[in-house]
Amino acid sequence: MKLSKKGRYAVTAIMDLVLKAPFGPTTLNNISVSKEISMSYMEQLFARLRKHELVHGTRGPGGGYRLARPPQEITIAQVLEAVDDDANALNNSNKNVNDLSHLLWDELSRKVSHYLGNITIQDLLDQSGYADEVIRAEQSANPSIGIVEQRSNTQSQVKSLGSH
Repeated sequence: MKLSKKGRYAVTAIMDLVLKAPFGPTTLNNISVSKEISMSYMEQLFARLRKHELVHGTRGPGGGYRLARPPQEITIAQVLEAVDDDANALNNSNKNVNDLSHLLWDELSRKVSHYLGNITIQDLLDQSGYADEVIRAEQSANPSIGIVEQRSNTQSQVKSLGSH
């Protein structure tokens, strides 16, 4: 598996997409500006992400991109493999029967691929604290969610006070 700038940008863009999901589809321009990645580069990345069915787009006013599957079903390895032309570049580069170092690179590539294949977009959200931001964003996009939660919290606090 190749770890590249292209892959890093793709993961960054996917994370931005997830964080903005509560507000509806996200435009490439919005991601491009917020992450300071050129628009043409974003178009290339998202064409590949779309081809690998990791995102889907909606045309027209109010259109943009969303994840094609829930964040817990998309691994970092899938994102990296989708955008890198030569995802197995380490495995296929200049293999010579007399060059035993390729065994090291093959094994390293397998371990990296396995490791990243076990980390989902949701895992990244959870580990980084961004999951809380997504919840807050959903609440600000739909204020009635926060009101219902506040009411239930207040009611449970009142019940616990009444029982003392």
